[in-house]
Amino acid sequence: VGTGDRFGQSFNIGADYSISEDLIFNINLDINNRYKEDIDSQLFFQEATFEPYLEPIEQKSEETEDKDNISYDIFFELKNSYDNPDKEFLISYGFNNNYESEYETIIIDTTFIDEEKNNYEVDISYKLPLNKNSQLEIGYDGRFNQSKEDMIFQLSSDEENNWNFTGNNNFNYSRSIHALYGEYQIKINDKLSLKPSLRIENV
Repeated sequence: VGTGDRFGQSFNIGADYSISEDLIFNINLDINNRYKEDIDSQLFFQEATFEPYLEPIEQKSEETEDKDNISYDIFFELKNSYDNPDKEFLISYGFNNNYESEYETIIIDTTFIDEEKNNYEVDISYKLPLNKNSQLEIGYDGRFNQSKEDMIFQLSSDEENNWNFTGNNNFNYSRSIHALYGEYQIKINDKLSLKPSLRIENV
């Protein structure tokens, strides 16, 4: 038998601002708060050597997420257009933060987990038509990821709540990617086009 509740709320707002006729600034903010409470009860029978030969055993588990769990995304974009619709200059920045805290209890064993993730993205690109059949694009991609997890697991106790075992696990992860790229596209005919490209990354 299982019972559970899910809770959540979100907020989103965005805006566009025309700095000039060709230059547009865009911003978007998204905030989410979601958590849950689950309780599960299982009844199974274990073989016994005396009557009753089947002994009922109830196992309960509980999984709960903290009410303060929150994630938010922020996105900025600056875009410059030109008379030629194929020509464009773009700068964008995105940031995501996600924090989660939860615990799970099975009978008398409990695991606590706190996790936080931060992701950043930076994009810069410039598209330049060379003629009606060819186009050049150059740009930069930046990807930055950070993750941290703290776990306290298997806190076993007796009926008087005397802890007799504690395990800890801490995990930290960080990665940065810087990339420069160039793409050249040429249209041979209505059915064939070529797009050679070059990308250099530093991780």
